[in-house]
Amino acid sequence: MALTGVVDDDACVAQAVADRVGLGVVAAGPGGRIEVLVVEYDFADRAIQFATTLAQPKGAKDWKLGNFRLLEKTHKELAPNTLSLAGRSPGQLAFFALAFTSPILMLAALVKVLRTPGLQNRWLWAAFALVGLFSFQMNWGNGLVLVNWMALQIVGFWLVKGPSQFEPWMISATVPIGALLILGGLVARKPKAA
Repeated sequence: MALTGVVDDDACVAQAVADRVGLGVVAAGPGGRIEVLVVEYDFADRAIQFATTLAQPKGAKDWKLGNFRLLEKTHKELAPNTLSLAGRSPGQLAFFALAFTSPILMLAALVKVLRTPGLQNRWLWAAFALVGLFSFQMNWGNGLVLVNWMALQIVGFWLVKGPSQFEPWMISATVPIGALLILGGLVARKPKAA
């Protein structure tokens, strides 16, 4: 839903486009419902996000204002939230390389398993080729990393971003342990001739 409005900005008139980027029930329980509406206004030089939280106690017909929040940032301040390699640290670039090469190695190991003649339990090895160990998630906007040492993933590469330009991209990667063992020749080898 896009709305167009006119806003007085320091004695000049600027046109803004508003997008409803979020509306949802945050909590619904025995005490009632809480809903949040998020609207963003995009100007030529900046963006504004307005979030309103409404609460409806159980049995009440009317809603009450829980809180509201207003964020204003220039497009330059929002630039780190874009998915680009420009201005990234060497650590972020190394993480992106790991995240990008992980599924490529998994695919190469899968092809190797499927093309190995005489391999026993081929489909089990094919599934093992797609297994990753550990989970690494990076906030692409600021480079913070969350590590889960107890994770076992299948094709553990993903990119996700919320609908708001105020939200950064999140990138997840995994160590392709199955693919590394298969491509290294340690497991799923061609049977020896008798």
